[in-house]
Amino acid sequence: PLRDTKQCIPKLIEHHIDALIQRRGTPFRLSKQCYRQLLEYHYPGNIRELHNILEHLAVECDDIADVEHLPSHLKNQHNVDNIETRHLSGLSAGGPSKTLKKIVQDFESEVIRIAIDKHGSKRQAALALGVDVATVTRKTQRTA
Repeated sequence: PLRDTKQCIPKLIEHHIDALIQRRGTPFRLSKQCYRQLLEYHYPGNIRELHNILEHLAVECDDIADVEHLPSHLKNQHNVDNIETRHLSGLSAGGPSKTLKKIVQDFESEVIRIAIDKHGSKRQAALALGVDVATVTRKTQRTA
């Protein structure tokens, strides 16, 4: 699996981008954040998935492919990684600056907000998250 041979990913990205530039006729490149996201992804679809993602980027971008051009499942992973970084950065060797309860509440609120933004309503967000709409409503009122 590609996730087990991560050292191959940079060369594969370079190879596929070169081939896409030849077919496309105009050059494009990846932003640092986009490239980092591609390196960190776990690729359940292996090389074929990497190739499809790069083809998607070639179609979506003009000259620089950024995180916003990535397929939604990769953008969502980027959002989750950012949330984890923000909420867990409050922990230090000297003890937490926030309680676990507060970290969990903040994390939950942000995940719900992202789901509402993505799906357009609390009802659709609740369906996507597998919870009742009353739960989403209650947890969004808690932070308002």
